[in-house]
Amino acid sequence: MLDEASGFVSAIVLSGGEPLLQIEAVREIATYGRSLGLKVGVHTALPEELAKVKDVIDYAWVSDSTIHPSIPGSHRAIWYDHGGDA
Repeated sequence: MLDEASGFVSAIVLSGGEPLLQIEAVREIATYGRSLGLKVGVHTALPEELAKVKDVIDYAWVSDSTIHPSIPGSHRAIWYDHGGDA
């Protein structure tokens, strides 16, 4: 599916349930997506797990209620610089 989509999309986002409960699957999909020239993002509520995948993803969106405790679903974004590599 990613092979076909890579001709008309520039990025993929792995999201919930909770993708970082399956670290190896995220690493495999992200590595393959990047090999096709796609940017890869993860939407997670487990920021403590990001270190396990940051070398294979370009972006992370973290659900974090500590940012704005009165606003459910508050998020912060994290970008990883891989030296311009896709």
